[in-house]
Amino acid sequence: MTLEARKLELIQLLAAEQRPSALDIIEQTLRTDVSDNARQLSPEQQGNLDAFLKKYNKEENLGDKLSMTYQFVDEIFEHSNGNAHETLKELLITFNDKNFHLSELKTLLVISKPFKEHETIKDARAALLATYENKKVHA
Repeated sequence: MTLEARKLELIQLLAAEQRPSALDIIEQTLRTDVSDNARQLSPEQQGNLDAFLKKYNKEENLGDKLSMTYQFVDEIFEHSNGNAHETLKELLITFNDKNFHLSELKTLLVISKPFKEHETIKDARAALLATYENKKVHA
């Protein structure tokens, strides 16, 4: 399923008043094969990301979710072999949806700001920033 097809599907869900939960959005993103994003996570990275997202979705407190995000990103950079930017890119892509809370989007923007010109995440971060700014204007 392409990124455009995924967006169309989400728009149709919203129009039918069947708003997907954050868990639905994340699971959809994980199942989606988006070739234009050139995803290149190792099995270990994908496993770590999946585990984080499952734990994230079980948490109900927004503040705790944001803390978990900071902790997860710290861990991926601490234990990476120079490839943490790939996982960060996946986070940026996964959370690039207007159904997430502004604070969730902003947290990832703050975390990724030092790397905003890094070739791996540059486009994904710019797309998330556009989503954040659009949501902020319409909030």
